Amino acid sequence: MTEFAASPWQLEWNTSALLRRAATDEGRFRVEEFMGDGPYPEERQEKEEAERLAAEFLAAGYGDPHGPQAMALTKYVTGMFFPDQIAQAETDGSWERLLAFAAIQRAIDDGIRKLTLASFALPKSDDEALAGRPEVAARLFDDGLVRLSQEHAGAAAEVGENVVVVDDDLVLYPHRLLAGERELIGLLFELAASSPELEVWIAVDPYKSTSLAEVPHWLMEDYWHGPRLTAAVLDSLDAHDLGATFHAAGARNSLQELFHPLLGTWFDWRARADRDVDDPVRRLYVREVKPAVDRHGDRFNAVLNRELHAERDTKQRRFTHVDGKLARYPVETYGPATGGPDAPLGHFERARKLWRVDGPMSNELWLELVTLFFRDNELVEEHLAEALRGAARPD
Repeated sequence: MTEFAASPWQLEWNTSALLRRAATDEGRFRVEEFMGDGPYPEERQEKEEAERLAAEFLAAGYGDPHGPQAMALTKYVTGMFFPDQIAQAETDGSWERLLAFAAIQRAIDDGIRKLTLASFALPKSDDEALAGRPEVAARLFDDGLVRLSQEHAGAAAEVGENVVVVDDDLVLYPHRLLAGERELIGLLFELAASSPELEVWIAVDPYKSTSLAEVPHWLMEDYWHGPRLTAAVLDSLDAHDLGATFHAAGARNSLQELFHPLLGTWFDWRARADRDVDDPVRRLYVREVKPAVDRHGDRFNAVLNRELHAERDTKQRRFTHVDGKLARYPVETYGPATGGPDAPLGHFERARKLWRVDGPMSNELWLELVTLFFRDNELVEEHLAEALRGAARPD
């Protein structure tokens, strides 16, 4: 009963916009992105489905914080929301909504597991990724793989992503069971481009395809989930542009891993409207995620993570505050690890604020302060630099 109650829906590819979105976003999608008021103009189907499922969950009486459903969803709640968000929800009456969205995320994850299992099958002419193009399967596949030609590699280089460009209307993506091996995929495309004496083959995802114009471009880091920061939304207080974003440390060299090991970094943008609904301030919380073990697998006594808080006046289009601290987390309750870098950090046992600057700052000065504090954490500059350098300057 607990299992069913915690995940009361069986989401299907052909009827669930949320499952389709999650299946095509390479593990970066999280349903809590749809907890805000909107307006979600490009994602109305996902937003409406999320609200419908949340209403069904609560109407069925699953919102009891002491009930079996809540017990079964504990790990989902702590994995999706920061401790202070959970504490606030417990006091302001929104706990049931957090629980409902955790249940939706679990149902989505269950659906993804079913799709992943189905993806072991060889490609078929009616695969969802082929979008009514059955002739593509007959033309491309041999033993379930696509041969990467020099033309494929050249088209991928022009796009700037390692994808299989069939034509302007159809782009296929590396198989979901292979997608995490980014360096290997890059080498395969490189060999297809430069070594004509070799035959290079790759499996493609049966549930993901786009047009050429819709190919997403990722930064060097592994962007997992949350709103993307762009110059266009830097000064937005819309709920859709706020929330927690996680970046996992991707391809790092051996020296970086030896002297500055890193699992990932959280970026959490929030409105400061706790003082006034018309408050123009946007807050940023950055939490670094380091491993709890050394390169030999031996556990540290504690984990020391750098953390930062900043405030930006969206009317002035300037940052007006920034401070940095060091937080010490006991390894006994520290969740993140190589296999789950975005697991909950747990509660730090002590923290020390180390520096602070108040007053209007240019984007350039603020970014320099932040990146110097997070020296050797390449994820911070990659998350912030493009948006800040492309942002409109104050009048």
